[in-house]
Amino acid sequence: MAARSDDPDVLLGLLDHGPYIAALIAPDGEILWVSDEGVRRVFGYEAEEVIGTNFLEHLDLAKSDTALQTVADALTQQGLRLPTYFSARRKDGSETIVEVWANSQLHNPRLGALVAYIRPWDEQRHVDAALETLARAEPLDATCRLLVQAMTCETLDATACVLHTAHVGRFAAGTAHEALAPELVGIGDLTDGAPWQRAIEARRPVFLEVADLPEPLRASAIAAGFSIVWVWPMLSPLHEVTGCVVAWRTDDQLEPDPSRADFLDRLAAIAALAVERSESLATLRRAATEDALTGVANRAEFYNGLAHALELGLRPVAVCYLDLDGFKPINDEHGHATGDDVLIAVADRLRGAVRAGDVVARLGGDEFAVLSTAVATLDELEALAARLVASVVEPIAVGDLEVQIGVSIGAVLVPAGSRDPDALVEAADAAMYEVKTSGKGGWHIVTVA
Repeated sequence: MAARSDDPDVLLGLLDHGPYIAALIAPDGEILWVSDEGVRRVFGYEAEEVIGTNFLEHLDLAKSDTALQTVADALTQQGLRLPTYFSARRKDGSETIVEVWANSQLHNPRLGALVAYIRPWDEQRHVDAALETLARAEPLDATCRLLVQAMTCETLDATACVLHTAHVGRFAAGTAHEALAPELVGIGDLTDGAPWQRAIEARRPVFLEVADLPEPLRASAIAAGFSIVWVWPMLSPLHEVTGCVVAWRTDDQLEPDPSRADFLDRLAAIAALAVERSESLATLRRAATEDALTGVANRAEFYNGLAHALELGLRPVAVCYLDLDGFKPINDEHGHATGDDVLIAVADRLRGAVRAGDVVARLGGDEFAVLSTAVATLDELEALAARLVASVVEPIAVGDLEVQIGVSIGAVLVPAGSRDPDALVEAADAAMYEVKTSGKGGWHIVTVA
């Protein structure tokens, strides 16, 4: 027998089992009625526990600073209003973001109340916030952390991680839920048969039962109470796998339904975009600050660092200006490719000769510079110059060749409080030319007041 459309129990059942919580709210804010299943699912209350309480008691008014005005506006209008978002408290004290549609029916003699339709909005809030981090060019981890939080919410109800920074067939970094054991995150060497390895190879989503995972993943996943893992590869515009979205779940649904699959598709697309944006920004930063050939700081970055150190004025500042001896004949005789290899080797050696925090830069051609705020005395600067010379004069192997060059260094030590970077570099450059004109090789140190 078909249910009667005017049967109150049928109508209440339709509301009770819908995707929204339905509630009747009196003009003074008292909750007159609420659908049982929804309030239990979202807030952890039984309906009788909230009926008779004030709607505003369940909102965090400090975080929902427009709540009072929004409710007042809804009560003074008629019909369905646009949704509003509130920070609400669950029975266990935790917070959730809810979307509320208000429909004022105070004029309706059969209702005489404000009708509210409520649903959790945490996951969409996290996704929206992730998109905002992309727009603001925030760090990759900030975007991925919000995506991980979105996966813990109602749609997926998963403990998740986002693997990124792919390097030679493995992931060098990732962002994971704090409750996820490190071995279930998948950073570092790939375990044969690991779900993310399968997703990389297949370039499509992978769904696995925990029982089918290789050790030690299986034992760790079982210990954590997981039974299923879903892995969504993140594909670049060139269809290269740049990461994986991984969702660990405790139920036994092997394959996600279409709604969950669509959500995971969206999360993987956002994560892939975040990785692409992060790599593009890193490339731009390197182009702006690094010498394209050697990877050390470029001229602009060197001068920026020097100006900043002088501006702080907290420590003495030392600058070494280096010009290679005997480099031009190598370039002329063996070609620019060999010359480039020599410059790369010299840059690596200079980096190995300085202290942590010192800046090695290529100013152009075969001229380098070192900026140090760790040198406090002339003796320490003398020791630094000696290390730099010793690092360069060792023979350099380039393919089948072995070449040897020297270096002339002008060094200057400036006491704390100086402010003119150009004068400092010019003094170091002049000191270097004194070495050049007196036979090359070695160093000459001057001080600047």
